[in-house]
Amino acid sequence: MYNFMLEYFWLGPLLGVEDRQTFNQMRRNVTGAKNPLDKTVPALPQCLSDLISEAEMTPGRVAATRAYCDSMARHFRSAAKILKPGSYYFLVIGNSQTRKGVLPMHDSMIRLAADAGLTFEKAFGYRIRRHYMKFPRGGRGGIITMDWVIALRNTQTHGPYPARLPLPNFTLRDDEVAN
Repeated sequence: MYNFMLEYFWLGPLLGVEDRQTFNQMRRNVTGAKNPLDKTVPALPQCLSDLISEAEMTPGRVAATRAYCDSMARHFRSAAKILKPGSYYFLVIGNSQTRKGVLPMHDSMIRLAADAGLTFEKAFGYRIRRHYMKFPRGGRGGIITMDWVIALRNTQTHGPYPARLPLPNFTLRDDEVAN
């Protein structure tokens, strides 16, 4: 996400974004925004109740998590409508790190997709070995250490959720992260 934000900032004048204030306002509208404009999403979808605990999140992250999950649920519903029956949808996602632990976003996206009619087929995870775009975070927030590649199929059915995928816990050396 940060790579895209930086590219949009560089390309801003070509895209009609003339200043930093306009850019900052635009980036609050995208899926995954840390401080979304729309904070009216009332709750996380019920299918995520045993995966994500809002009580274990800092209050400032609850609205962002709700908005992200709501946006992704709408996205999956839209994708299921336009994909041909039997076609595949692939997703690459990393899990978010909070002060209280890892949010299992890989499992959350599988459930949101399943509710839209996209059935889980396969997944594999890999450890991110090099973090090329390192942004200094000053101890605020975690680094995504693993990406998941998830294959879904448009079955247009709402079957049972698959068993949860593993949640490996990797640690990074100091020289692997920007501080």
